[in-house]
Amino acid sequence: MSATQAPSTAIPRRIIGALTLGLITLAVFTLRAWRQTQPIIDVRLFTDSRFSLHVGAYILFEISALALSFILPNHLQLVDGCTSQQAGLVVLPGAAIGAVLAPLSG
Repeated sequence: MSATQAPSTAIPRRIIGALTLGLITLAVFTLRAWRQTQPIIDVRLFTDSRFSLHVGAYILFEISALALSFILPNHLQLVDGCTSQQAGLVVLPGAAIGAVLAPLSG
């Protein structure tokens, strides 16, 4: 790529295909769960907006916590020049507190 060319911002076809396949599979699963008398996951729970908002907030919280546990050590190693042991020791207190409090928080 030369200096005058703009970087490509197009989404690769593989990603679009994977997202499309995932959405189709989710729709098929939802339709099947609506029709069964004893579904594995009762999707009717998601018709309650308060429940859906709580589940969405929980998922976002868990994703952000998981992302931080991956991003922070990588940032420490790649940007700040820490060793992997130093980066691991930085996140150790959070991991230890999470392990101790997990049985209490459910």
